[in-house]
Amino acid sequence: MLGCILSDTGSMITVSGVTKRFGSVRAVEAVSFTVGDGEIVGLLGPNGAGKTTTMRIMAGFYAPDEGDVILNDVSVAMEPVAARRLVGYLPESNPLYGDMLVVEYLTFMARLKDVPRSAYRSVFDRIVADTGIDEVFYRPVGELSKGFRQRVGLAGALMGDPAILILDEPTEGLDPNQRADMRTLLTKLAAHKTVLVSSHVISEVQAIARRVVVLKNGTVAAEGAVDDLVATRGAEAHFVVELEGKGVEEAVAALPSVLKVTPVRNMGERVELAVVARDAARMPPELSKLVGARGYILWRLAPEQGGLERVFAELTRGADTPLATDTPTSAGPHTEPPLPASPTTVL
Repeated sequence: MLGCILSDTGSMITVSGVTKRFGSVRAVEAVSFTVGDGEIVGLLGPNGAGKTTTMRIMAGFYAPDEGDVILNDVSVAMEPVAARRLVGYLPESNPLYGDMLVVEYLTFMARLKDVPRSAYRSVFDRIVADTGIDEVFYRPVGELSKGFRQRVGLAGALMGDPAILILDEPTEGLDPNQRADMRTLLTKLAAHKTVLVSSHVISEVQAIARRVVVLKNGTVAAEGAVDDLVATRGAEAHFVVELEGKGVEEAVAALPSVLKVTPVRNMGERVELAVVARDAARMPPELSKLVGARGYILWRLAPEQGGLERVFAELTRGADTPLATDTPTSAGPHTEPPLPASPTTVL
């Protein structure tokens, strides 16, 4: 039964026991997590894990079959209109009217979100500056590049100055430069918004979010700070180690936490090693003790990039391919219906 559940202290978003089914197909089940005030959190998961369904419930498009979402102490289930006013939502499909000028689209969104006409000029100036769309302000939406279309969709989501941004795959389809620009923009917005951003590209989320929620088969597989997940999940940790001394390869290989050592470069007694350890927390202090005991010179100790990718793979390995997908191509009885193709979906 739906009911109002008080949010955790200090949390802007509290998802509590949310379950959603489409017919006999489970999309998400008993999903719970929180997002703190002013925090940017990544929602991760393979295709079909339930990311989009969860976000649509949070944005008020779907009513949960069980559980509730609390946005700044407002229940999405019990007070849907008040809850929607707190949210700026950018769906993955980013539905826009291609024959509108950008200024016309923003005016349309301002009217939908009850922005006073007297405030249009100041609101538009701020949003245009925040999203960097001044050079396309008077151009038709249909003529814009993918990168600018994403920016315009984000500008529409920002209309009404929502406290919470829910962004579903905001960098999907962008080229590397556009992805970098969007990451910079989201980091800037996160300074005064609470942001939940989904992606199946781990590096995209890791670049902007310090905490993640990982979904698998419609349930929460893990939640926590990126560094903590990498350090404590028990996944293998990969390091680059550069040491100078006699017998360094054999000595490092003998450390209790080390699983594998591979020489990368040999410069006499100075050697660069690729080290695989049981976890990211134990190996560095063990290496420090070894350096002190043997009198080695430690030139470099650095974790390899991709620690979160390995944790993600471990958490989601064996994920099912569900009948109800996050990005359905049809609205049949066993698929999640798509959102209508109109700008009203960013309300």
